Amino acid sequence: MKLDYLVIGRVMKCSLDNSVPFLTVYPRQAHQTKGQIRALRLSGRIPCVLYGEGPSENVSVCAKDIASELEKPGIFSRVFQVQDHGKVLISSIQFCSVKDRPVHVDLRRLSKNQKIKLLVRIAFLHQDKSVGIKRGGALNVVHHHLEILAPADHIPEVIEVDISNLDIGQTIHLESIALPKDVQVLHVEKDEAIASIVPPSSGDKLDVQEHSDSQSTSV
Repeated sequence: MKLDYLVIGRVMKCSLDNSVPFLTVYPRQAHQTKGQIRALRLSGRIPCVLYGEGPSENVSVCAKDIASELEKPGIFSRVFQVQDHGKVLISSIQFCSVKDRPVHVDLRRLSKNQKIKLLVRIAFLHQDKSVGIKRGGALNVVHHHLEILAPADHIPEVIEVDISNLDIGQTIHLESIALPKDVQVLHVEKDEAIASIVPPSSGDKLDVQEHSDSQSTSV
């Protein structure tokens, strides 16, 4: 069953955080020996390369800052403000294969007229209030992320989908998601399913009474 956007209400939105976090970078030598890089890491810094418009620069960041950002979802779609360099994205992080901690970071400069291709996480909100899940159904996620093309100054950090009114047999399609202006989803058709509520397995009991109550409630 295709989700009726008008009946369900304001189900989907994209989160655009106007408060851009600040990331401090420190200059470092262009050509460092393995010993110098090791000493840098022991001092609590991570070597970085800042690239994009203009020449690439060798810098470093505080390991604690990166560790803190890694605790939050969506680090690769989060825009940071860097002193003297404007806005940047963390484009990649290399980890130590033994201790599983960051050992190198790539930072990508952003310019106003630039369009960026990146993956953005989808967050399915209010699962504890979902009509279908309360009746014993399960959330079936088809896409956990969407690859988008977005202006550098208008990148959504996360796409939020409210499934509180989603019932068993209903499906959220891409065309139901209200994307920010000039943001384009790549490689996914408009009528493609993003997620749905599937019936309970044969061993689980469907809550018929709760379903009856939910049907009698106007939205």
